Amino acid sequence: MAGCCFSGDGTEGDGARKGVLLIEDDPYMLHFWHGALAGWPQAERLNILSALTLVSAERFFNRFVDSLAVIAIDACLNKRNEIDTVELVGYIRARYAGPIVAMSSNHGFRQDLMAAGCDHECEKSVLPQKIIGLLGLA
Repeated sequence: MAGCCFSGDGTEGDGARKGVLLIEDDPYMLHFWHGALAGWPQAERLNILSALTLVSAERFFNRFVDSLAVIAIDACLNKRNEIDTVELVGYIRARYAGPIVAMSSNHGFRQDLMAAGCDHECEKSVLPQKIIGLLGLA
């Protein structure tokens, strides 16, 4: 899994599906979130996209921006555990008015992402519930 994975068909402009872009470098967390979201009663209405790197996150965002309903972004996409997604949040916020969720186990990192343009925050453990709530599917 070099850069991304899909759930759903990934087609653009599919009005029946709500696009969710998960930006996270840990494939195990992505697998957990995909499973949690897929188990939701209205999961067929979601098109879940996952990016493991800054490069794949920007590519997915640019390709699917018009179909995204929620973006969730981790603060650190590197193994050094240093925040490296602040610029990406600024880039996304300048082109996207929908909800962006800052997620990190580090409260200070979440606050940095909020200052950069995220409008929601949560711990990683509750991300699926946060996404479902933002999409109004609860």
